[in-house]
Amino acid sequence: MLREQLHKLGLREGDWLGVFGDVETAGCSETALDDLIAELAAAVGRNGYILVPTFTCGAQFDRNKTPAATGRFAERFRRWPGVVRSNHPAHSVAVLGPAAHEIIRDHDVYLPFRPETPLGQLAARGGKALLLGGDHRANALIHVGRLSIERDRPVEWINVETVLEFGGKRRRRYVAAPCDWSYTSFGEELESAGLARQMESAWGKMIWMTASRIVEWAAAIERNNPRRFLCGRGDCRCCAELEKRLPPQALA
Repeated sequence: MLREQLHKLGLREGDWLGVFGDVETAGCSETALDDLIAELAAAVGRNGYILVPTFTCGAQFDRNKTPAATGRFAERFRRWPGVVRSNHPAHSVAVLGPAAHEIIRDHDVYLPFRPETPLGQLAARGGKALLLGGDHRANALIHVGRLSIERDRPVEWINVETVLEFGGKRRRRYVAAPCDWSYTSFGEELESAGLARQMESAWGKMIWMTASRIVEWAAAIERNNPRRFLCGRGDCRCCAELEKRLPPQALA
């Protein structure tokens, strides 16, 4: 069973667990997704937490209705009994756990991946992470590590109209996450360094990680050689603008 696999890897009841990515099998039924969520919930127990990115990309956001753009697992988890979702209109996170409301509180007033945010807390509290599918482009902990380093960055604004809890709407602008295309190439490096470990499950390939170690690894790259995060695509304005702002020594 998955919970036994995770416990052998070091997950304990009461732990924080971030789940990123999506199941590999496109035909995975909702019943199978429910079984996966139930296994993960049993693994962390009643006093533990599960955090799942439920990012969106539309011009309007309703915390209770807008589907997650981060995969079928995230959307199913968002609607799971007891799960609450943060109110960040672009980078919301769904949380299951006894103090979930405290974890998501005021997420929309912070930059999306600061230490105060749910994913920042996941790393700070010794949390573990499970990447479904294996593509590190879905590994939002890399964002947390990169953005923990102060740097002059190009800012891309997202204008979103948010549906308010007690009626009405509010239009505001929010900072977008940096380009993540380069993250797909980091899998072998993370595994070779012992920072990520592949495992097989009934839901396909998964990758096991310790959240703080991924954040520290990403922060070290951002500090010492941020050019490694540039995607190299000619049509990516985000990376092109960032390269212009990097100090000469970072371009060596």
